[in-house]
Amino acid sequence: MRTACAIAAVAVVGGSGSTVRAADTSAIRIGVKTETIGLWRVHANPSLAAAIVAFGTPSRCTKVSGLPSFASVEWRGRGLRAVFGTYGSGGTRPCRAVHAVRLDNARASSKEWRTGRGLRVGDSVAKLHHLYPQAFLRTYPRGLPPVRGWWLVVRTGRVPELYRFPALLATVHGGRVTGLVVTVEAEGD
Repeated sequence: MRTACAIAAVAVVGGSGSTVRAADTSAIRIGVKTETIGLWRVHANPSLAAAIVAFGTPSRCTKVSGLPSFASVEWRGRGLRAVFGTYGSGGTRPCRAVHAVRLDNARASSKEWRTGRGLRVGDSVAKLHHLYPQAFLRTYPRGLPPVRGWWLVVRTGRVPELYRFPALLATVHGGRVTGLVVTVEAEGD
C-alpha cells in the first residue's frame, strides 16, 4: 500500500529535530537517552514524518499483518527498513498517519551503515567482539518481527513490566554482520 500523497506532504512541510552533522549520514549512535540513525535524531522525534524528512520518500510502506496500526517502511536505496506504529488513536492507516505513528525498530542492512564505535555491516564477528566485548547472543522475542543477534547496547523497558531489550543489536550470518537493528519502543499509548 503506497501512500505517496501523505509522504510527499511531509517532505515539503519538514519536521523538527532531524539534522546532525553531514558526516554522520550513515552512523547509528545510541546514547544513554538518545538514538540517532544517520541524519534522524530519533530521540527528538520518533515519528514516521521525521524519518521521511531525514531519508526522503520511502520506497515502500505496507501495514504489518495482524497489527493494523503498524507499518513496515522501506528506503531501499539506503538499505533501511523500519517498523512504525501506535497503540493510541490515529493508527488505523499507519502509512498515512505519518505524525501519529512512532518508531518501534529500524534495521540497517547496507554496508554504508556503521555504529558509533565503528562496527559496519559486513564486518567480522571478531571485530564485533573487539568493539563490543560485553555483547551477548540472544533472541529478542518482542521485536516486530522477533530477531536474533548480538545485543550491543541494552536498555530496560518499563511497560507492561520491567524487561531488558536491545537498543542496538547486530544480526550475523556466516561470521559477518548482516544488519544493525535499533529498537526504541516509542509507539506511544
